[in-house]
Amino acid sequence: MKLLFITGGSPWPTTLGVNQRTNVLLRALKQVADIDLIIYSGYAAKSYGEQDYLEKNYGLIKVLRPSPPAGKLFRNFQLFVGNTQSLYPEDQKNIHFITSLIESGKYDAVVCRYVKTAIISGIEQLHVPFFIDADDIDTQVFETHASKTKGISKLRALLTLRAVQRKCYPVLNDAQHVWIVSESDKKYVPHNRVSVLPNIPFSLSSDITSHVLGDPPHNYVTLIVASCLHTLNVNAIDQFVSNCWPLVLQAVPAAKVRLVGHGMTDSQKNRWETQNGVEAIGQVDDLEAEYRNATISTVPIWEGGGTKIKVLESLLYGRPVAPSTHAMRGLEILVGGKGGVTPASNPTELATKIIELLTNTNRCLTEALEGRKRVLNNFSFGNFCSSVKKGLSCIIPD
Repeated sequence: MKLLFITGGSPWPTTLGVNQRTNVLLRALKQVADIDLIIYSGYAAKSYGEQDYLEKNYGLIKVLRPSPPAGKLFRNFQLFVGNTQSLYPEDQKNIHFITSLIESGKYDAVVCRYVKTAIISGIEQLHVPFFIDADDIDTQVFETHASKTKGISKLRALLTLRAVQRKCYPVLNDAQHVWIVSESDKKYVPHNRVSVLPNIPFSLSSDITSHVLGDPPHNYVTLIVASCLHTLNVNAIDQFVSNCWPLVLQAVPAAKVRLVGHGMTDSQKNRWETQNGVEAIGQVDDLEAEYRNATISTVPIWEGGGTKIKVLESLLYGRPVAPSTHAMRGLEILVGGKGGVTPASNPTELATKIIELLTNTNRCLTEALEGRKRVLNNFSFGNFCSSVKKGLSCIIPD
């Protein structure tokens, strides 16, 4: 069986959360089929060196670039009148290339990473079975954003949501199967050919049990790991530094927070480091060392996809995590009970949880041990592969 995998992220390098899930999904697909890879992204695989590596190691056949975005004012006008071209920039050259591949007849089906990728690839118009890894589904992301806005911004957000719903519904409806990350997202898919494919902690090995760093050090260091190429992550860090971290410092003056992530600009570093106790590091070569040096981590994202996979990563390394409620979507099995994660619904609650973990050594260790145990028991590569294979069952030969 031969599949064409079209992804909005790259399977390498695996320093980004979006790339980590792409890598894991590609490895799972390879267990049931031969895979050709197309990367459809404005930022991934920009150098010839990267593309050459991806061709040799991941089956890359082409990198497609979306149409360049229009100016901000024009984009806002388009969305106001219900035109989603700025969100889903369909490029006829790219669609023609994908169409020619499909019409060659050598693919049994197409797998798209993200609803957006399926839309801008024109898959709905082609006579081929297709599957979508929706991850955080578009309609849910825009619905959450609309719920957090006010005034004219809310009107614009609601109009955008309505346009997104109209755009996503047909492609979701025609998909053979849709994978989502949370049970609550099933309501956004207009059929029952849908299943939860949760994020798992990333490892290039199928055995993740070796990722343990010993007990958390009692050094009052909080770690945030997030790609700064993702706007919602940057917004989340802005809010954390402004609204949450000052409350932590009042209670724990010796506390430090280290901000680690790909794509951090000098402007962002300078802005965040004006607050006491903030160390804006940017990209690091050894992420494991960052977790080893941290007492806890926090995932302070309030909307969108963002850095939520880092909840699992932190717990796998044996570091307790203070997350927002939004960060725990799809990870509910980690919440509650003795030693379970306690999500925060606002910055004040998040600060309280961080303070508790930094100052209560027993609580910190209990949550570290229980969290790691639950991750190992419930989020394995084997389970991920089984879910992928089940979703593809309608095309897998007997």
